[in-house]
Amino acid sequence: MMTETDILRADSHRGFSAQEHRRSARAKDNRKPDGRSRRGLTLPELVVVTLIVLVSLCLVIVWLVNKRESARRAQCTLFLHLLGNGLSDYALRHKAFPYGTVPNPALPPERRFSWYVEAWPAVGIKDTRLLLEADKPWDAPENLSQRLLAADDQGQEQPVAVVPKFHCPAHRYRPSPDRPGLTTYIGLAGLGEDTPLLTSNDPRLGIWGYDRRTPLDQITDGLQVTLLLAETGRDLGPWTAGGPPTVRGLPMDERPQLGVGNPLGGLHPGGCNAVFADPRVQFIAEDIDPLVLAAMVTIAGGQDEESRWQQQFPQQQ
Repeated sequence: MMTETDILRADSHRGFSAQEHRRSARAKDNRKPDGRSRRGLTLPELVVVTLIVLVSLCLVIVWLVNKRESARRAQCTLFLHLLGNGLSDYALRHKAFPYGTVPNPALPPERRFSWYVEAWPAVGIKDTRLLLEADKPWDAPENLSQRLLAADDQGQEQPVAVVPKFHCPAHRYRPSPDRPGLTTYIGLAGLGEDTPLLTSNDPRLGIWGYDRRTPLDQITDGLQVTLLLAETGRDLGPWTAGGPPTVRGLPMDERPQLGVGNPLGGLHPGGCNAVFADPRVQFIAEDIDPLVLAAMVTIAGGQDEESRWQQQFPQQQ
């Protein structure tokens, strides 16, 4: 028969066993499957993990930015390819490139329609004609964007205020509801800001002029080394507008000529897309020799410097 002392001792052992059991359970819960005890990350480990995450995130962002720029540059190249082919077809049919503006002696060049309108059948939307008042300025109410339409042979009309292939996708803007869309592609008139106005045989002349059209046989430097179009992000204007928005001479007193805020380029890192008269699309680097660039914008400037050309564009020779 158990005494009171034995009963108290047994109760003490049972209490101790239950307490030990709970401790043992907690210890098991705090152990990893391999038997080691769990512990939190130390501060150095936490810093290393954070740095790895941040570096990985930066690499992903850089990759996405580069991929987006590559896509925009490729699309820009396609747009210039389409424009170059259209102008080349126009030149083959007419034996000359278009006027820089639609001829209209009653208007100054900056109020006339541009060469985009002059060459619409070649560079515009296929099998359509523009519905506009050609004898009035481009910015007359009758010719602004809400009235700017093109019709096909069946009489179906469509708005053409904004034509995607006239504008580089790298330039972001919101089109105005009362003006035609911007263009980033300009015709090069030669060496000097006055060259669009020149009509005589000047060695600085390029392909484009407000009141002149350039026959193919006058491009004595060669179609493959004479610039026809180039992209710019500076002083943009509507594609229907004559004057500087669509035809410009290359300033002789600016260095550098390419890059953000400069006469050409500024839309793609490192240079700009351009179309030669043959018509080939070429990316021109910002560090191009200024003398080579000057020679490329003229049609008869004596560009017989084959060695310098090969040095700039070895893959094209």
